[in-house]
Formats: sequence, structure tokens, C-alpha cells
Amino acid sequence: SVKPELIILVDCNNLLNIDPAIKELCGELPVIIIDHHESDMNFSSNYKFWYIDPTASSNAEILLDFYSILQVPLEETIGYLLLVGLITDTGQFKFANSETYIRLSALEQSGIYVKDGLALMQSRIYDMSERIARIKAAMRVTELFVLNEYVALISHVSSHQASAARALVELGSDLSFIIA
Repeated sequence: SVKPELIILVDCNNLLNIDPAIKELCGELPVIIIDHHESDMNFSSNYKFWYIDPTASSNAEILLDFYSILQVPLEETIGYLLLVGLITDTGQFKFANSETYIRLSALEQSGIYVKDGLALMQSRIYDMSERIARIKAAMRVTELFVLNEYVALISHVSSHQASAARALVELGSDLSFIIA
């Protein structure tokens, strides 16, 4: 077993949201936090660096800024991973701001295209059990909440919960909860 020398928490500034084994390591190892969610945590002395920018619409935007500021060339694979992160973290641009589009423009100038990122996100082939879980989630919606223009759904499945939640968002909900 290899023991890490450093913990980097990206898009997760709250230790309640991480695996207990990693949480335990955070007490022993230096920790770096990069996030776009404000935190009221008091960071202990082993937290060596934290960068929290609540004006960023997505964590991927912060990482893109790091690449730009440090003048590190953006490898195509990393570029598309950051693009997909930006798309998903902004709710497919529902929560984007003007800075988001400036960063998208910079990505396109480096050969990373939104249309290709969207195609990558839609090209996933689901195995039969995941397809069935996604369909069951839609069939088993137990609660539908509408608040102004937002829609939230509650459903339940026993497997592939994240994929089922994503399927409900793809169907049109703004927020979905899957109970296992």
C-alpha cells in the first residue's frame, strides 16, 4: 500500500463530504483545498493552502485559471476533462456567468470545443442494469417539487444511483434525489 504525501481536495471544502479513510489521512498529511463553494471551516495547521473563489461558477474554471496563470500548456485530454467538469458543474451552463464564457472562449482558442465536450458527455453506452436503473428512477418518482422555475424530484433505485439522478436531470429536473 502506497501512502500519499499530500491530500488535494478539489470541489470539496467540507470534510463531512469525503470518505472516512481520506478524512483520517487529512489529519496526518498536508492538505490543499481548491473550491468554488464558500466554507465556514476553520482549517487546521496541516491545511497548507486553500483557494476558494465563490465567484467562479465551477471548480473547473479555477483549475483553468491555474493553467493560464502558471502558463502550463493544456493537454487535450486534460482540457476536455476540465471542459466536461465546467459543463456539469454549471448545470450545463444554467449557473454560468460571464467569466465562464471567457474561459470557454480560451478553451476553444486552444482547440478544446464545447460541441465536442457535449458529444463526449452524450456518447456513454450504459450496460443493461444501468439502463434499467435509469428507467426505474423515472418511473418511481415519488415527489415532485416546483419552486418558481426550479423542479426537484425524489425517486428510489437500488443500484446506479448517481446515473439515475443524472438521468432525472437529463429529463428536465434541476435537482434530483435518489434514495437507495
